[in-house]
Amino acid sequence: MLSSKLKAALKEPLVHFIFLGALIFIGYEFVRSGDDHPGAEIVVSDARTASMVQTFIRTWQRPPTESELSRLIDDYIKTEIFVREALALDRDDLIIRRRLRQKMEFFFDESAPVSDPTEQELSAFLAQHADQYRTDTRVTFSHVYLDPQRRGAATKADAKRLLKELGVPDSNVDPLALGDSIMVLKPRWEGATQSELVGVFGTIFTNALVQQPPGQWAGPLASAYGEHLVKIDAFDWGVVPKLERVRSQVERDWRVRARQARQEATYQRLLKKYRVERPQIGQP
Repeated sequence: MLSSKLKAALKEPLVHFIFLGALIFIGYEFVRSGDDHPGAEIVVSDARTASMVQTFIRTWQRPPTESELSRLIDDYIKTEIFVREALALDRDDLIIRRRLRQKMEFFFDESAPVSDPTEQELSAFLAQHADQYRTDTRVTFSHVYLDPQRRGAATKADAKRLLKELGVPDSNVDPLALGDSIMVLKPRWEGATQSELVGVFGTIFTNALVQQPPGQWAGPLASAYGEHLVKIDAFDWGVVPKLERVRSQVERDWRVRARQARQEATYQRLLKKYRVERPQIGQP
């Protein structure tokens, strides 16, 4: 038989409240556990797609291309899956959606951290992304500048004439005495890097410069300032350093790529759990 104290406790309203709350919690968990993925279907409606387009237009001041819209929809589906996996509280709250997706990605990283790379993996990564670590090419050259504002329509003809004069063997012509002066451009550059030249002359001039044969005058090459006759005296071609010199950078980049690959693999595994319906792009 129950003791008098226990009987009295069972009559207390607080005990009744706690007991009722426990029943509600157990019932909720029972119902929820039976349906981990309620309606495992993702429909990217026309209205949702139109909203994506409007957001893109507000950001970039133009409508998205078909490929851009396709990537927007892919990103929406990926976010929707992560949101559902994280049991989103409010699917229409943009901040919650972003935070939940980030939480899931962090969870994947922490639950299966990337292992340390082997020497073979780092060497292969360096070889595969060699241009990313290549040292900058350096160029030593002289140039004769022709100002189109000063010479007008005769600029091209003057360039051909001066190039012919400079090309005469054993000529006593002083290149510094030819052409036009410009204070921002020195006539000779010693060991200038490609990135430095791009910042001064522009990409088009620099790309054309490194393709010229050394030891002879060539051109004219166009820059943001005008036309130039150039003579390359020396190239110091960029090289891919040994792994020992860039190990820390290569390993850091390798870990980033490995983490991204693992996240993508996890997403693809989760994606298979859903039937995704998305709008047709480019269809009338």
